[in-house]
Amino acid sequence: MGIVNFDREEPLVSVYIPTRNRSELLSRAIESVLSQTYANVEVIVVNDGSTDSTAQMLDELQRDHHNICVIHNQHSRGACAARNQAIDAASGYFVTGLDDDDCFSHSRIAQFVDAYDDRYSFLCTTKTIVQAGRSQPELRPTGEVSFADMKRGNAVGNQIFIRRDRMDQDHRFTEDMPAWQDYECWFRLVRDYGSARILSNASYEMYLDAAHDRISDSPGAARGCCMFLEKHGHALDDRQRNAIQVSDWYNRRAAPRFMDGFRSMKDLGSTRKILALWLLTKAPGCYRMLVRVVGMSRQGLN
Repeated sequence: MGIVNFDREEPLVSVYIPTRNRSELLSRAIESVLSQTYANVEVIVVNDGSTDSTAQMLDELQRDHHNICVIHNQHSRGACAARNQAIDAASGYFVTGLDDDDCFSHSRIAQFVDAYDDRYSFLCTTKTIVQAGRSQPELRPTGEVSFADMKRGNAVGNQIFIRRDRMDQDHRFTEDMPAWQDYECWFRLVRDYGSARILSNASYEMYLDAAHDRISDSPGAARGCCMFLEKHGHALDDRQRNAIQVSDWYNRRAAPRFMDGFRSMKDLGSTRKILALWLLTKAPGCYRMLVRVVGMSRQGLN
């Protein structure tokens, strides 16, 4: 493990990026980190067994940039193992992650450092969703995320900004989970270090056109949900377990049968998700129209 560098004015921030066979998308992701308005950044890329031109591209970038560190895995170990490898190699006071098909907005890291407050376990942000050439800020609650919130589902998202020493061996990504690894990690962090905080700057750019294998809708997602409940179900009540099951259905776009869905309408949040899921899968045109109307209404209130 590297030496932690902490300058109270400009602490070192380590950005970890796991990658496999996505050289063109990866170069865009790395450039978004190198072009940050915040200067004291290192980029740690774990090449997880790529068979395309990724290794050569990364070696060239490492030669050209003193703040890029590359780790090559001869055989793929999986994204979570790659993230853990990168965190082990990080030298920053803070660490944060980036998927190889996404990007940071130019001031993302500066905004994190400026907003950091040690009373929160970590910081995260809303996202900008990019698809078919269009960008749309994510509409979601912001502010404090308590452990009670996390018991109902992943209120955080897919990336966080955190002190590196908090990502110790008891708070790493669980490598044998096929999905839900992010949520399971954030769940333990909020449980043990206290509430997190979501910033409303939409500084994480998620490119859905490139997301052909997002874990949330992969075949292993249902198994990941089951493993999460096996591990943490004892800390949840019946409504919380139900909410997590409904979240799994919604993430996978797996509409339940009518009676199963009806029985799962145990609170307002679960009812909304089930109704949205039925509409999304049975009448997608109506769903898209509803989303546009709700989005316009919320923007009018801002």
